[in-house]
Amino acid sequence: MAGELAQRIQQASQEVFSDRPRLLYPALHRLEYKGWIQADWKASENNRKAKYYALTRTGKKQLEAEIESWDRLAGAVALVLNRLRKTHAQRVSRTPALLHLRQELR
Repeated sequence: MAGELAQRIQQASQEVFSDRPRLLYPALHRLEYKGWIQADWKASENNRKAKYYALTRTGKKQLEAEIESWDRLAGAVALVLNRLRKTHAQRVSRTPALLHLRQELR
């Protein structure tokens, strides 16, 4: 099931994580060791033995904490990038050659 999980992650990330399947198994083992997921062996759709993973109650709580932390970090990064973008735009608008070009384009 880790192969199928890797495919789902690849699709959900729009191929951003397509070159990282080898990192999935160690990550799953760490999550299981921490008690955030549990794994069970079951028969797959094609009747092969496969390992299925599920979040534990502790894992769900940890996921919520990680999402909140990520949201704060992403928000802070967005603020910094927006300020840099505005600063850059102000500098570009003050450049004499660009002011002249803007006037010609009007």
